[in-house]
Amino acid sequence: MSRRAAAFAVVACGLAACGRSGPTEPATAAHDPAASTVAVDANGCGLADSHAVGVVVGDGLVATVAHAVAGQTTIAVITPDGRRLSGEVAAIDTDLDAAIVHIGELGLPALPRRAYTDREPVELMLSHDGTVSSTPIEVRRRVTIGTSDIYRQGHHLRPGFELTAHVVPGDSGGGVVGADGSLLGVVWATSREAEDRAWAITADAYQPLLDRVRAGTAPTAVACAA
Repeated sequence: MSRRAAAFAVVACGLAACGRSGPTEPATAAHDPAASTVAVDANGCGLADSHAVGVVVGDGLVATVAHAVAGQTTIAVITPDGRRLSGEVAAIDTDLDAAIVHIGELGLPALPRRAYTDREPVELMLSHDGTVSSTPIEVRRRVTIGTSDIYRQGHHLRPGFELTAHVVPGDSGGGVVGADGSLLGVVWATSREAEDRAWAITADAYQPLLDRVRAGTAPTAVACAA
């Protein structure tokens, strides 16, 4: 994640103004998000490696950001128990800056996904080199954000949240989770102007990508991110 990625305009809402989508995979019991949070490393685009965070959302499936894996020739995840496993892009949406990475033999539990409830306590899950951490953060408001794609082209709308959270490069893909461990959103950008401001897309925005993976649809070929 770079601060220049946050060139966008909030086009809606207030804390409760955006419509809620129904729960996608409702939790029936508390889950441990730390057990489902991984680090994502990729290389092949440019001189520097790309680092991000990922959240397990299915059997061998990790949700992360498109700008970290687009066009990369080598992708790996580092698990909380220290394993480094190879992965490949299974589905990607460069307009939403969202991607699903498939990792064989991952063997980690998937987090259920659901809609955010106004004013509920939330945490940001991060992983750096496989070391997982969690930090309490705040959802300032629900938003629909008008922004470019990961190539800084076009105008696209992303449903999500404006957060009070300190986010730095490498934190993209971090999961916003509720007290029950459910995944509510995924961080994709930080502010260039405010140290404590970041943005996430809603967890249900990943559903079309998961549908493509489960339908066996080949991922779209994309170039390296700008």
